[in-house]
Amino acid sequence: MGTVIKLDDKRRGVFPEPFKPGDTLVVDMMGLEAISMHLLRPVPPPMAEVRWIKGRLFGANVELNRSELAAAVRADRDER
Repeated sequence: MGTVIKLDDKRRGVFPEPFKPGDTLVVDMMGLEAISMHLLRPVPPPMAEVRWIKGRLFGANVELNRSELAAAVRADRDER
C-alpha cells in the first residue's frame, strides 16, 4: 500500500514529493472504491536560439516557421 492522504472538509489534502502546487493530476476511476491519480507533466515548448542582426531578429542556425512559432507561443501562454 502506498501513501495515505486524508482530505479535510473542503476536500484538500497534502501530497508528498514529487507533487508541487499547480500540478495537474489525471484521475482514473478503477472501480466504485478505487481511483488512480497520475501526475501530468507539461511538454516543454520548443526553444530556438535567436540573435539580432541589423535591428532584426533571426533564428541562429534554425529556419523559423511562422505557424510553428505561433503555436509554440500559444502553447506557452496556455500553460500559464
